Amino acid sequence: MTEIRTFPNVFWIAINVVITLFFFSLTVFLTSVYLKDKNSVILFPIFFLFFFSVLFFYQLSNHFVYISKDEHGITITQPLKFKIVKLDWGQIRGYSISEVWFGKNLHSSKSFVIYTIDKKIFEIIKICNFRFDKMLLSFDNNKIPNLGYEPYQTGVYKRKYKYT
Repeated sequence: MTEIRTFPNVFWIAINVVITLFFFSLTVFLTSVYLKDKNSVILFPIFFLFFFSVLFFYQLSNHFVYISKDEHGITITQPLKFKIVKLDWGQIRGYSISEVWFGKNLHSSKSFVIYTIDKKIFEIIKICNFRFDKMLLSFDNNKIPNLGYEPYQTGVYKRKYKYT
């Protein structure tokens, strides 16, 4: 069996960076226009930058997950968490097909969720990965159990998964 892997979509990373910088620049501009005190002008943008940097890192670290598959199993890489997980075929309970919503009904992207026997969950999102469809098709060919369709359910802090 040849190795199949997904590749990162650097365009999506660039779009996230540009949007974050746009909102930071807008905040600095509006703060400097409406507040004349020089100390107040710098405090709000610093707080804003910190807040959006944390949200940006959280989104990137959870959404940018890459996967490679060979004859021994699959390797899941989460580069921003400095994490590489190798799973043998026997450790995989199955996968489900789902979608991820960005914003309230603004944009959705197809995804698949991998469930392991020891209750770990890994979500691979199409908009963040090139060759997504080829990887999904190879799961069907490898006889990994398809657990079915999983609707997107938001939780308080993170997404709720159906097959946990």
